[in-house]
Amino acid sequence: MELILISESKLKIMLTADDMENYDISNEQMTYEKKETRRVFEKLLDEAREKTGFDSSSERIFIQVYPSKNGGCEVYVTLNTEGKQERKQREKSTAPKNKKEYCVYLFENIDDALSACCVLRKIGYKNESSLYSEQKGKAQVKYYLVLQEDVIQNTQGRKRRNVSKSDLANEYGKKLASKEWMLYIREHGKAIVEKNAVQTMSVLR
Repeated sequence: MELILISESKLKIMLTADDMENYDISNEQMTYEKKETRRVFEKLLDEAREKTGFDSSSERIFIQVYPSKNGGCEVYVTLNTEGKQERKQREKSTAPKNKKEYCVYLFENIDDALSACCVLRKIGYKNESSLYSEQKGKAQVKYYLVLQEDVIQNTQGRKRRNVSKSDLANEYGKKLASKEWMLYIREHGKAIVEKNAVQTMSVLR
């Protein structure tokens, strides 16, 4: 018997006349519907898995048998991988998607903003961050720290937040509705640090 691995999904088994006699089968009996022949195929496929790594245990198989001139036969075994590919595609399409969205924190003074940056750096915050300030006339200056947080979105478009390192900024400031405040900050705020604000400002504390 000779086993030839054509591809990951296709195997060729060459049986001689002696092999056919040893397995007590003939070309006329080589149909997978017969219980006796099915047992022979199971033995052949077990041996193929051990010798070639061809694993048909978890897939449907398609078998073609062609008699050879020497009294043996050639058996082609093909895995039906379409179902597996469809399952993978379905799992991929239904899997939640991780996204990063911006969140904005308001601080009443620079000390609170620096404290928040310092804590965030210590716990390993590495997402994008920027710091803005705003002053209206002689009014007190306010500071806005823009951070990123992880959001999981399913295929129906529903979102839920992951517990984020950015949440620790709540200890020093107030979280704002991000979409509205991002527009407000860009129009009225003054950029102090546009990139890596957490890392840059934390060294000042």
